[in-house]
Amino acid sequence: DGESAYAEIVRTCAKFNASLTFTCVEMRDIEHDAAHMCSPETLLAQVLRDCATHGVRVHGENALFRLDDDAYSQILRAYGKINTGDDDN
Repeated sequence: DGESAYAEIVRTCAKFNASLTFTCVEMRDIEHDAAHMCSPETLLAQVLRDCATHGVRVHGENALFRLDDDAYSQILRAYGKINTGDDDN
């Protein structure tokens, strides 16, 4: 049906007019070994699409304590996606 595994959680948030706080906004796909089949950027995009579909507000947070430029840049990109709903930022 095109929904992510988080769709049920998002629908519950919508039902109770709750926002969703999602983690991993500082993570980039290239920082993970492909063998682990991990894609934090895709996961965030899926959750953002589900939230936009159901009218749920999203807040982002870091999964890891990082102070490097790459993490900060990724947070800014994710922030743009969260606030605009644009997966192509």
